[in-house]
Amino acid sequence: MSQSAKYQLLDVLNGQDPYGTTVEDREAVQLAAAAEVVAMRGDQVRTLRRRMQEEGIGRIRSLADIVPLLFSHTTYKSYPESFVRDGRWRHLNIWMSALSTVPVEVDVDDCADVDEWLARQHAADHRVIASSGTSGKCSFLDASPVDDEIFARALPRASAWTLGVPVGQNYQSVFIGPRIGTGRFVRAYRAAEEAFAVSGKGTWLSQDPVLVAEINRLGQLRQRIADGVAAPSEVRAAQAEAQRKQAEAEEQYRVLADVVGGLKNGGPAYIQGGWGRIYRLAATCRQLGIPPGDFPAGSVVVGGGGLKGTPVPPDYEAQIADFFAPARLANSYGMAECNAPWAQCPAGRFHCPPTTVPLILDKSGTELLNEQQGTVVGRYACLDLTVDGRWGGIISGDRVTAHFGACPCGLGNAPQISSVDRYIDLPEGDDKLSCAGTVESYLGGFLALATQSGPDSDGA
Repeated sequence: MSQSAKYQLLDVLNGQDPYGTTVEDREAVQLAAAAEVVAMRGDQVRTLRRRMQEEGIGRIRSLADIVPLLFSHTTYKSYPESFVRDGRWRHLNIWMSALSTVPVEVDVDDCADVDEWLARQHAADHRVIASSGTSGKCSFLDASPVDDEIFARALPRASAWTLGVPVGQNYQSVFIGPRIGTGRFVRAYRAAEEAFAVSGKGTWLSQDPVLVAEINRLGQLRQRIADGVAAPSEVRAAQAEAQRKQAEAEEQYRVLADVVGGLKNGGPAYIQGGWGRIYRLAATCRQLGIPPGDFPAGSVVVGGGGLKGTPVPPDYEAQIADFFAPARLANSYGMAECNAPWAQCPAGRFHCPPTTVPLILDKSGTELLNEQQGTVVGRYACLDLTVDGRWGGIISGDRVTAHFGACPCGLGNAPQISSVDRYIDLPEGDDKLSCAGTVESYLGGFLALATQSGPDSDGA
């Protein structure tokens, strides 16, 4: 194989038909690419190298060899909460260095809060991705400029493939979310704005930055209230703040609804957000007397990310389709940990990008269930071959129905996913992974070694 297997697959991702191209000997090429990536990342990522040594894996000979090397989706929030709470930013650097391909040597002295820590990382080309932290603790994933470039290119192309439209600045565009933040969904919307909005400028729900410190604080307070340990004054303050934010959000939706009503008089519209937010925008439009339908021909609505706790009726999808008619609706499946999403085909299944090696596991995350042909139900895991700033092997919290073999749409030979559920939302409710504790123990050991000279040392 004269060309690197990884770059052979990257050429397909960047090609004319990234999700419908038949990749000859796909499994063999992906296995060869996985071997390349594991060898490289094993030299770069300290935690992965330790895992490879303990498992006795020197090279990848089968997909099963990758499974013990995967990190849990909880790994990237395994830092001690005191690092953020007490402003121990150099310790947070040390923790992230053990998970990154490039040492994190950013000057973080005198950071006021976690948002300043993030800003300094980004200024030094550590494009750290911060999760929503709704549980009270954010995940931090190091990403490089290469990751940012691949992600920004792949997301609009996945939507374009699903919709059957070209990428181009041809749409009146509305984005139902904040324009500023370090979360992956914010970057996804900005990439869509650059790719689809007329003159690269759309209208946003909010121009206010998403502050991680604020999200963490609210998440921790919610947890204290749920545990029954919050003081009455904290509960009253939380209720007052919730009412204020609710009123602020309602006004933002009313303003955006007026914009949406005006879209009917122009060219094709591009509307993107989480499905819960898209439903809320449609409901607000109805409340303001904006009639459904009559959107310009060629309009599209791009959703994803689940409902995020937004209360919706059982027929919310039908209501969205009715309000924005005749707009076409697009969906995708992905995670903050991965650069390229799965794109939805005409048969309603999500097609795997060529640069992702899908690994369907049992619930415990230890046994590989992949088939050459057929359908399997299990925990979704993968190796994203394009991830550059860290190790791209991840085990998710999702249970999926995966299909190996030809898709009813007849396009390409990629594996497909037809349904996704979060394990934590299922009746069994348990989302524990056996690998999580092992990897976190490595990180704890690295931190202890790096800081053994004293609590204020950066380990250098």
